Amino acid sequence: MMSASGKQYPVKVSVVLPTYNQSQYLEKALQTVMCQTFRDFELIIVNDGSTDNTASLLTAFQHPQIHVITQTNKGLPTALNNGFAAARGEYWTWTSTDNIVATTWLEELVHALEDSPAEVGYACSPYAVIDEHDRVLHTNKDQRFDVVSLLMRHTGNASFLYRAELAKKIGHYDVNLNYAEDLDMWVRMAQQTRAVHVDKVLYSYRQHSQSMTTQQDKVRAASKGMIIKFLQQSDGKFQIDQLFPSIHLSKDPALERWKSRIWLSSVAASAHYYCPVDAVVDQLVQALREKYDSSLVGNLMHILIKEDRWEAAAAIVAEYQKIDSSNYLKKIADILVRKNKQELQTLPLATIEEKYLASDANGRWSQRELQRNFSSEKKKMTVENHPIHRPLYTKIQAVAETANYPYKVAVLMRTKNRLICLRRAVNSVLNQRFIDWQLVIINDGGDAAALDKELESFHTALRNRLLVIHNPTSKGMSQALNIGIDASSSELLVVHDDDDSWHPNFLLDTVNFLNDPENSDCRGVITYTNNVTEEIINNQIIHRNTQDFYSHYHPDTRVNFFRLLMQNTITTISFLFYRSVIKEMGYFNEDLPVLNDWDFNIRFLLRYDIGVVQKPLANYHFRHAEKSTAYGNSVLSTGNICLQYETRIRNKWLRHMLNSENHKEILGLCMALGGHYLNDMNMTKASHEITMQSPNMHTQVINWIGQHVKTPLSVDMQTLQKQMNHIQGQIDTLLKKQSTLTE
Repeated sequence: MMSASGKQYPVKVSVVLPTYNQSQYLEKALQTVMCQTFRDFELIIVNDGSTDNTASLLTAFQHPQIHVITQTNKGLPTALNNGFAAARGEYWTWTSTDNIVATTWLEELVHALEDSPAEVGYACSPYAVIDEHDRVLHTNKDQRFDVVSLLMRHTGNASFLYRAELAKKIGHYDVNLNYAEDLDMWVRMAQQTRAVHVDKVLYSYRQHSQSMTTQQDKVRAASKGMIIKFLQQSDGKFQIDQLFPSIHLSKDPALERWKSRIWLSSVAASAHYYCPVDAVVDQLVQALREKYDSSLVGNLMHILIKEDRWEAAAAIVAEYQKIDSSNYLKKIADILVRKNKQELQTLPLATIEEKYLASDANGRWSQRELQRNFSSEKKKMTVENHPIHRPLYTKIQAVAETANYPYKVAVLMRTKNRLICLRRAVNSVLNQRFIDWQLVIINDGGDAAALDKELESFHTALRNRLLVIHNPTSKGMSQALNIGIDASSSELLVVHDDDDSWHPNFLLDTVNFLNDPENSDCRGVITYTNNVTEEIINNQIIHRNTQDFYSHYHPDTRVNFFRLLMQNTITTISFLFYRSVIKEMGYFNEDLPVLNDWDFNIRFLLRYDIGVVQKPLANYHFRHAEKSTAYGNSVLSTGNICLQYETRIRNKWLRHMLNSENHKEILGLCMALGGHYLNDMNMTKASHEITMQSPNMHTQVINWIGQHVKTPLSVDMQTLQKQMNHIQGQIDTLLKKQSTLTE
């Protein structure tokens, strides 16, 4: 087989699989590699002196494409080097015994390199992180392949393929950098080649007690060695033009060099691993000489205090105070005197994002833009979109819904002093079989200390998937949820009220529904909902009854828009949707104190269909007895307000009919008719009376009406009136029956 360079190769791909005492995972790893859709590959297994039953398993696993190398235990870098020394392929990659590859892993990565120019020597893809039971913990989509990100952020590259000729050019894996041998290899590659990114999750990295991610001390030590090795190439200093090789392409290289130094400092300041303080400080000092800005002194402080260099930091600030008497430097000097590291870390960190890189007509970077980009939260930057790096990075496949979010789903939970219910709600999320989610709890004016204490018991289970936002005062449902949307980072969103709950399969089934190509017309999905009646007695939730809630309104696999215009038939707890839709239609309406979910659903259906998973996977919890306490349902405590705003919403859409000549005419007419039908049925009054007398009777009536309304309502006004009278008669009969029973 001939490569693009004209060289002959016996096979297209060589896969090396080093293994050491992980026989429990070996068979599954072998099966996933051998089941590849791309068949022109060899698998080289290096048994690195295993003392378990690895050898016997390999003996039983015979295949013409498999070659086994056995050696005494010498560590991962040596095992890799010995494996690739026997490789015959045009492209090389390796995987670990405890990890799993997708069946299209090689096919996608090979096609990426085949379709790329010869100067692109490396292909990679996102990967999932799984636990010992194959459950997805989260997805890593940060495959930035530039020297700075690799050195400072250790951007993950577990799923990759590179040209054999490139590997032979840059040399072996460094046997002195066990636990960082791969990062060292990627840094050397990033200095020589461009990368192509396949925007599909093709690999599963297993996190367990023996994996490298759980041995952070060894990883940190090896990372330090890797960075020191890199700096030794240039006398312990960063060569800015080497780190950012496209500086010379700029119209103003000096300005781009200054910006690049600032960005380097911001990345180093936020690095969780070893930071070469002296090398970064040297670049910042040069930036300050080229163009002074007091904010960059703050960056210097962030860097120096990483190694507790308080005296050096104070001396530097004293020097700059000779030319800058600003309050900002006075504040820094005061913090340094008190040696308050926590307060120092709250200083804004100056950084660069794409929209701030372009200079103005005079070649200046405006102070206004610089200050707008400051935040006490160290902002992330997508390096591949940085103009300096564009020539080094190419995307071959763009998936509209994939925006490199760290989580698939964000669960938004607004709460206020309802800790008894909140425990159940949090456990409802934790019990989900689908676990690539982030939980965002918005404390909307409740007791912050009590909430934080309550959540302490969940910290281990939630790990880094919990974000808590404390609003000092209540913002209301809509604004609180919008705050949560902005703070979260996910492809999909769902609102989980703090008193409701889910079946363990809720997220799994709804996410799978939206992932199914057959449902590509849907940008959201709901499930059937149970209506759970309960009471709170002595701080304990007492279950009373569970009945179907609204499922008869969704006999099809799509939500009926016309029926929703008559009455909101979607429970918030059952609705999962794409974040991207919000960018088109807007957030929850903060002008509506109630019925904001109905307004949101109408605007959503104006653009896209909402699918229906016809299983009762969501639970709406109803507590009639607690209506005057914090644990009451909002639908009871705001009943009269709901009626007022229902009329306002209907009027709004009716105005669209009267004031425009587009499709909203039909929508407005439907809205008006929907309200007319409901008024004629006196459903609001009857429902209220029944509820006051018996919650169970209320459920019977609502269920009966739901079944009856399945019969199409007549468009003839006389016939329609008879239908309305018949329904009213049935309601009256049930009321009389309940009254007799009560007496």
